[in-house]
Amino acid sequence: MLYIWLAVIVALILVEIFSRNLTAACFIVSAIIAAICTLFHEEYVLEVCLFLIIGILLLIFVRPNVLVHLKNYEKHEEKEEKPKKDGSKTKEIKKDNKKSSKPKKSVKK
Repeated sequence: MLYIWLAVIVALILVEIFSRNLTAACFIVSAIIAAICTLFHEEYVLEVCLFLIIGILLLIFVRPNVLVHLKNYEKHEEKEEKPKKDGSKTKEIKKDNKKSSKPKKSVKK
């Protein structure tokens, strides 16, 4: 049963890489706990129940808090520096739009 849990963990890691919404991450943690439980008990019903209960509890209580912190972190990163599309840093150049008060002299020959 341990190999089955390891396969579930790998599959959930792949799902999380492509989705990035932390739903599968909660079940990755619960699958790890179920895999550890396999080492002590041979009852697969207990392992599946642990997997489901812990995964759902993590979804309800942990995921919303982590998402808030991730959004705040991303906003903070965007405010620090906005690179150009080519990857170089942008510098603000302020142009002075004031016209000089002295008229230009034209030279006639």
